[in-house]
Amino acid sequence: MRKFLQENKEWVFSGVGVFLMTTGYNLLRDGELSSYSILIGFFSWAFIYFIWKTKLLIFFCCKIIEFLNFFMEPRSKIAPENILFNCHHFKKYHYDVIDCLNEFICKNQGRIPQFNYNAAEKHKNIKIQMGENPLNTELIKGFCTELSSYIKIELDEVYKLNRELILKYFKGRSKYLPRVILKAEEYGKIVDIFRDDWEYFSDDQAISDNSGSEHVFGKGKYFLCNDIIDSIQKEQYKNSRINCLQVRDHLKRHKRIKDHSEWTSFWRDNIKANSDEPIRPSPESCYQSTLIIPMTLYRNELGEEFRKHFDIPKQNSEKEKSRAIWGLLCLDHREAHYFDDLDVSIGYIWADILSLYFISALMYTDRSRTFNEAVDII
Repeated sequence: MRKFLQENKEWVFSGVGVFLMTTGYNLLRDGELSSYSILIGFFSWAFIYFIWKTKLLIFFCCKIIEFLNFFMEPRSKIAPENILFNCHHFKKYHYDVIDCLNEFICKNQGRIPQFNYNAAEKHKNIKIQMGENPLNTELIKGFCTELSSYIKIELDEVYKLNRELILKYFKGRSKYLPRVILKAEEYGKIVDIFRDDWEYFSDDQAISDNSGSEHVFGKGKYFLCNDIIDSIQKEQYKNSRINCLQVRDHLKRHKRIKDHSEWTSFWRDNIKANSDEPIRPSPESCYQSTLIIPMTLYRNELGEEFRKHFDIPKQNSEKEKSRAIWGLLCLDHREAHYFDDLDVSIGYIWADILSLYFISALMYTDRSRTFNEAVDII
């Protein structure tokens, strides 16, 4: 009963208010109570409350303002953007999203073939030298180093470029921007490839140490948690960087975590770069919302030879999906309820395009027989 009252207190108090008002009115007018008047009053009050709760009244007012402004003002001034339910505002938002995606695709459209061409030319030098007799190991070593260095430097530039483009999409949603991190799996652990700020070097997490990576590598799908504190309380989220037991104990005693400063106290110390000195994590790294998108070709229509070369399981195979994941696009934010379903769909576009760089890098290094033979020789 108590839970029902808490969840429906507006309706309960509205009914009590109507009853008291109607009772008082009928007593003053007729000197007696009328059940019919009480019933009519209750439904009238409930209808008004419904209109207010669903913001229908604001919606109709906004439509009237739009209609009147259509004839009285130039189109550029029609329906100010701060009006709720403004169809022009919705259009502008969607146009902004399309512009961000268009810029993201255009910037990478030229960069991807350039990256492939340069990597292919440097790989060709290795292949030519591997066909020479006798082999010049010093020259082969130089070409391998040149290819590896080029890929590393270029991917770093690609990350910086695309990080700015991704953050542009989120600007204006909060006074804080999300973090954008690229990660990968290495021998059963999650390692950082590129991150916003190398503020710390901590032990690499095992896949099973984090609910996000465990879900993505296990299911082959995205992971979204918009309220980590609530999920920890319900034992639906784990992260080795957070003292989850301490969080649950605190919530049992105090019901809530009062602010972000208190939330950071539940995060474990980091290790400072080039030092064993522990440091407290930054407020930005103590996130409450997280979205992880796999960079993968798992669900694409691929030829058997290509799947075999890159060790990609078939779509109907439920085992070892992690083999088809090149990396993870990780977005997180210090505020709860930051991401939405649209972010997931757009996140897949970002991840799919970024995965093309990683596929090319693998094609000319780890998945290249020529490169591996050259590395064995030198």
